[in-house]
Amino acid sequence: MSKPWTLDRETPERPVARAALAARATSAGVERILLLDADTGRFAAFAGVPSDGILRPLALSHDGRYLLFSVLEDGGRTMLLVLHRLADGHNRRLYRPDGYFDVLAAVAPDGRTVATLSDDDDEVVCIDLVDLEALTRRRAWSGAGGASLNEAVIAWSPSGDMVAATYYLTHIDGVATVIVNVRSGAVLRHYERRAIVGCTNGSWVDDHHVILVDEPSEEFSPPADLVDVRDGSTRRLHSQDRWRNSLAIVDGRFLSQMYGSSDLYLTDLDGNDAELLLTVAAGLDLLDIAPEALARLDTGP
Repeated sequence: MSKPWTLDRETPERPVARAALAARATSAGVERILLLDADTGRFAAFAGVPSDGILRPLALSHDGRYLLFSVLEDGGRTMLLVLHRLADGHNRRLYRPDGYFDVLAAVAPDGRTVATLSDDDDEVVCIDLVDLEALTRRRAWSGAGGASLNEAVIAWSPSGDMVAATYYLTHIDGVATVIVNVRSGAVLRHYERRAIVGCTNGSWVDDHHVILVDEPSEEFSPPADLVDVRDGSTRRLHSQDRWRNSLAIVDGRFLSQMYGSSDLYLTDLDGNDAELLLTVAAGLDLLDIAPEALARLDTGP
């Protein structure tokens, strides 16, 4: 990868076939989606809007060819998922047959399945798997709790065998994290008051490790642990105090922001060996990364 890149609010609109990274920018109450073009190494504002309703970007596909949205239509009575192909603007609309809303969703690494996180009126939180070819839905896991947009995460392991999800646990008024084998339905790990670090495609260090933090506090950065999902063993990470926010894991390294700066840096998991990746204008938020596209990106701006 050639870097660093610069990202600002005035990035012009133009088509992008594959995105390596997506960010959100809000100006004058209008949200724009900014994409790092995986074929040119240049940023562009997303030029297509997949619906006339209110939309919220959720995630990129693993290869960066699709952008997944949730869309609110019919005056707020209908919410659906839209899988938008960047190259030609084709939309695949994924409706729920039961009338409930998918709060978060993630596309599997092989692009064949979407995992969703939702809840129902009985305070049951669910992970469902949607087959994109057959358009069928099956339940992978459910438990007591809720799917909060601001506190939840759902993320596939690189192999596509596991899904990790952070959700709201009502009886403790806090978060919890579950790791499920989607092939067998077995719960591998469950942690109360612990949350996944990272975005949808930037939450797994490798196929066996995630990073969990204690519930965030405004007063301090919570301690983080590298967790082996096979045996539950942990290693406390010694991130430097200057790193205020770890946004994603990219090729086994943290993508983080330094205190007093919006710029994004790559560091090792203990916060060392910092390398500037992206110079960012204030007011921009990382949405997601596309690991395949970002790893192969070798063209600078």
